[in-house]
Amino acid sequence: MRRGLALVVAVAAVGACVDIQVSLIGPQLPGRPSGCALEVFPEGKPPFISADVASASVSCSGRDKCIGALRKHACAVGADTIYGFSESLESGFTHIDAKFAIRVR
Repeated sequence: MRRGLALVVAVAAVGACVDIQVSLIGPQLPGRPSGCALEVFPEGKPPFISADVASASVSCSGRDKCIGALRKHACAVGADTIYGFSESLESGFTHIDAKFAIRVR
């Protein structure tokens, strides 16, 4: 995969839809297991040095579903941090833009 490569995924669940677009913007990392440990900072940048891995934009029928989709895809691209949410609600759908990052050790 190359930097800037867009991964588009649409996931349909019973009674709800989740649409997410993930664009790789940093180093390609091996994926982490589903349900991996993540630190989430909705309101801004993490309080530690990090490197951005990807940006994501998700739309769904509820904030919890959107957060779940962000968590799943952050693990898939090897991130350990989600941060900087930009959220909106339109026609009953929640939209969240966020960044995925990895802590620099």
